[in-house]
Amino acid sequence: MAVVGFVIWVKVYHPLGPSEAEQQAANTAVLARDDCAAIIERFGSPESDTVVNPAAAAAALGPEGATDTPAAKVRVLTFRAKNLRVILTERLAANGGAPVWKLTGFLDLTADTGG
Repeated sequence: MAVVGFVIWVKVYHPLGPSEAEQQAANTAVLARDDCAAIIERFGSPESDTVVNPAAAAAALGPEGATDTPAAKVRVLTFRAKNLRVILTERLAANGGAPVWKLTGFLDLTADTGG
């Protein structure tokens, strides 16, 4: 009986976890965060910072490089002192603001490439 009373108390007076509005605000904050700024803050200035626009590269190839889907810009940060390369993709911010860079992946520069 005590367990049933506790469950009712939790449901009525003390809901577990964030409310739906709190969860949506947290999701919006995560989508609006610029991962590139956080990575540079953590690892310092990269030795190489390259932005690749796949749409422009495809257009340079002529008709055979054209696609129907728009490609997002890709940013590659290289930290040779840490043997690390970081790949980020440009995404639209959730709040409709300026585009932000979202983490896509890491590459270890010391890994054997199999070649």
